[in-house]
Amino acid sequence: MRIRIMRAGAAVLFAAGMAAGPRRAAATGGETTGDLALQMAGVAGMALPESGAEQAALQALRRSGIDLGSDPKARVTQGTLVRIGRSVGVAVASSRPDAGITPG
Repeated sequence: MRIRIMRAGAAVLFAAGMAAGPRRAAATGGETTGDLALQMAGVAGMALPESGAEQAALQALRRSGIDLGSDPKARVTQGTLVRIGRSVGVAVASSRPDAGITPG
């Protein structure tokens, strides 16, 4: 039962990242893993410190099974979103994993 609940929660995080990432990228010129981690942690209701929130979000997500890497300034790519999807059991692929995300 716990595994199903965790998968459902992770799927919600994945959906939030997929929906919010491209909008933010369009507004800021590029989504970073730190930005995405903060959005996903917020959706999950994770409490984060005021100082170093991006790094704390990355670490909390990694402990939950979603590894966005350790560099909060790294650019989110299609490959990043594929890894997130796979970590929550969603079958996704990209023909251009190194390409940045775009609104659409």
